[in-house]
Amino acid sequence: MMRLILLLTLTLALGCNAENGALQVSGTVKYADGKPVTGESATVVFQPISDGKPASATINPDGSFEAMTKKPGDGMQPGEYKVILN
Repeated sequence: MMRLILLLTLTLALGCNAENGALQVSGTVKYADGKPVTGESATVVFQPISDGKPASATINPDGSFEAMTKKPGDGMQPGEYKVILN
């Protein structure tokens, strides 16, 4: 798995949800050769480095994703995260 992480690029688009300060995080996960990371149950997980709630997203067939904490559209809190691909 570590090799997979080293061979991909992760691009993100951030927006802000003014109600609770959550960020709308979306992006595309690609291998170094530009092909999207895909899989029947491919996910990206954002694990907080310190305090906070983890967020996750299903990776779509084109490599795109939109992160959520509890439900679609709720985004994730600002902070420092470890990114894990499953």
